[in-house]
Amino acid sequence: DGADPFLTVRLNVICHRELAAQGSDIGQKLRDLPWLQEVGVTVVKDWFARQGLTEFTPIQVSEMPGNLIVDAIKRGEAVAYTVCDWVDKELERGDLVELWDKPEAGVYYPVVERQSPASDAFIHWLRQTAAAT
Repeated sequence: DGADPFLTVRLNVICHRELAAQGSDIGQKLRDLPWLQEVGVTVVKDWFARQGLTEFTPIQVSEMPGNLIVDAIKRGEAVAYTVCDWVDKELERGDLVELWDKPEAGVYYPVVERQSPASDAFIHWLRQTAAAT
């Protein structure tokens, strides 16, 4: 049953506290700081459009594999619109901060091209794992 989401997450603009301290105007900060997004997507442009902030679209948006983005944020290299749940501990400690005051919800759905006992077992495992977190 792949039509039901298996994970709901909170998304927001996140960066290292030292990057967040640069500048005081949020619009200028959002535009001037370097941004990261996954290869082949338009997450940053789409986020700015949803917020009505197209005039502040960032000067620099770099692409990298998604699994490397959180590490780069933790090192203070850039800003990213990403899953807050992946960096809860760092946010609680204050190492990372949310730059925007309006987080959004994200939903993950399993997509299966051809249903099989193996795919059913995998989706079952995904749901159990997501429920346990």
